[in-house]
Amino acid sequence: MASEEILYQKIENPVEFRRNLLESSKQVIRSLQKYERLKAVRLKKAEQISKLRNIVREISILNSKLKKEFPDLIFKAQKAAKPQEKRSEKKKAEKKEEQLDRKETRELVDLEKQLKDIEKKLETIS
Repeated sequence: MASEEILYQKIENPVEFRRNLLESSKQVIRSLQKYERLKAVRLKKAEQISKLRNIVREISILNSKLKKEFPDLIFKAQKAAKPQEKRSEKKKAEKKEEQLDRKETRELVDLEKQLKDIEKKLETIS
């Protein structure tokens, strides 16, 4: 009988202990619910990012096709400027600056249009 071990442990406040266990279980369940919601949001986010990447690829392809159409217009404008080569270098520099400004302005307008298109597509997706 000396080798017998104690099989049971006495709990001082069984009601309080049970309440603590139940509250802990409740917190664990809430944490698991939050985690599942987080997983769902992450999955949705990944899907939206994938869709956005596809849209950006499509826009990039369309943009490159559009750029292929523009060089003809740009070369015509440059050919028209060649007969007037007698201008001073100062005027040529000013003209180049204007062309750069126009190009930058056109690029900004193009970017704004692309941004608006992307926003419209995002609205239709949401």
